[in-house]
Amino acid sequence: MAEITLSSFTEVDLDWLLAIEARARAEGFIRGNDRAGHEHHLTRSDRLYLKVLSDGVPIGFVILGGIGSEDQVIELGRIIIDEPYRGTGQRALRVIIDYIFTELGAHKIWLDTLDHNQRGQHIYEKLGFVREGLLREGFLMKDTRRDMVLYGLLRCEWSET
Repeated sequence: MAEITLSSFTEVDLDWLLAIEARARAEGFIRGNDRAGHEHHLTRSDRLYLKVLSDGVPIGFVILGGIGSEDQVIELGRIIIDEPYRGTGQRALRVIIDYIFTELGAHKIWLDTLDHNQRGQHIYEKLGFVREGLLREGFLMKDTRRDMVLYGLLRCEWSET
């Protein structure tokens, strides 16, 4: 089984990221950002972009928000793994969660996902995330209002898994 690790992300990686995001956008799970949006976010001290590697080869990325928050609450803003349906995403998410709790010292991780992302919701719940709410019609995608499902995971809940 391939080893999943995380590595730093730089502006040099943007073309690769934009290509992966375009595929996920075509599937209807994200709206994504343009190059200028990502360039701006890369300069923010409260954001962290990381590459997800499988045996040293980039297979996806994660964007974290709330870095340095006094509340110690980190947003899992986006995770895209370019190897769907192989279990890699679930394994990568475990590595990301460990990183957030151990390296970033978070108390809580939260995320939102679109209501039709059943695969993602299944993985989040399997890893211990708790459904905390619903933001009704909170996302406009391709002229359609979508509900956003909110999830949270506390450090003490993760240590029990």
